[in-house]
Amino acid sequence: MAATSTAISQVSYPYDGRHRLLDLSTEVAEFSNPESSPLYHFLSLLDTISLPHSRFIPLIPEIYQPVPEVFWGDTFSYEPGVILLYGQNNADSPMDGGLFLDLQTYKVVWHWSPGLFPASEKWVSLEFALKAQLDKWESGKFYWDTDMQSLAIERWIEADLTNSLVA
Repeated sequence: MAATSTAISQVSYPYDGRHRLLDLSTEVAEFSNPESSPLYHFLSLLDTISLPHSRFIPLIPEIYQPVPEVFWGDTFSYEPGVILLYGQNNADSPMDGGLFLDLQTYKVVWHWSPGLFPASEKWVSLEFALKAQLDKWESGKFYWDTDMQSLAIERWIEADLTNSLVA
């Protein structure tokens, strides 16, 4: 794990701070048959933000765009097959938690430090998690606040009421 962190930190980043994950991560770039791997394809399409030239950029109100330098952080080094795909966008450090991806199962879980990851049955598919976030945009739960010039969360929408009544 230390070798990965070192390799990632030694990459020189373009001025605009944008690059592809596969240029940084030898673990991901060395998939045995990359053309047939859906995970490889997904990761190869990510536009990532690099540090230190960029600040964390929100993807949605709850999470930041991927930052390869924090994929394999020291905080969660006890799980080398898990990366912090999307750091949390809240008052805490984005490196302390967020949406973690298991590179073997393609499942994700929302988690923050300290503590061990939840049991495997608590993890959901990456597709399900990303679709849930897309649904929040489409339902109006997430929106662009023109006054604040930032991403925002609508506290209560019709879908929230429907979900509460069903539960």
